[in-house]
Amino acid sequence: MVIFILLLLSVLVISAVLARRNQRIGRGDRRGASRLATFVFVAWTVAEFFAAHHVASSSELGVFIEYLAWGLGWSCFMWVLYIALELYVRRRWPATLVSWSRLIAGDFRDPVVVRDILVGCLLAAFTLALPRFGWFIPAWLGYPPSLPGSGPEWQLLGAQAIVAHVALALMFAPFFWLALLFILFLFRGLLRKDWAAAVAWVLLFTLFFPLSYDPVGWGGALIFSVWLCF
Repeated sequence: MVIFILLLLSVLVISAVLARRNQRIGRGDRRGASRLATFVFVAWTVAEFFAAHHVASSSELGVFIEYLAWGLGWSCFMWVLYIALELYVRRRWPATLVSWSRLIAGDFRDPVVVRDILVGCLLAAFTLALPRFGWFIPAWLGYPPSLPGSGPEWQLLGAQAIVAHVALALMFAPFFWLALLFILFLFRGLLRKDWAAAVAWVLLFTLFFPLSYDPVGWGGALIFSVWLCF
């Protein structure tokens, strides 16, 4: 948890400095940043609207203001992070922004965009399936099977909770990927070599962010982080 907080604060502070620098020299994709921030705000609004229990009373105004502040805060954070990162990624790893640029332009049927969406779906399925794979390993080795894990509670709470959960996941997904890319960019700036930055990033992700603290979790984090580097 301490590592996560330190990384989050580092991303926040350094991205603010870089975003200010890029704005001073007049560089950065403001259109893309504004669209991303708008998407995050709308997703947050939908998530909190369906997740909250609304009551016709004066307290509803306080709930509205609180959620509005959080939504604007996350949107501004995403705007700053994108402005800080986009220029350097476009300069050093331009291939990573091809499908994103076409998506921002509204070309949803572009083959590159469709390809990356399919790869993302495959990666999401792998991420969800890997922890469940650990249930079968003890039986294959001749040991009693482990207790099955429970499914997400929102599946039992109806359509309203499902909509809120999906919207919240859509909101945090851009932040998650941009933050990971930003950390990789920081490693590249500190270590000066692409291969050294990739190794440091894989070690960080594998050691501190496994899905579970067992061989399956470590192995999954290793495969996941190596996949992301390529």
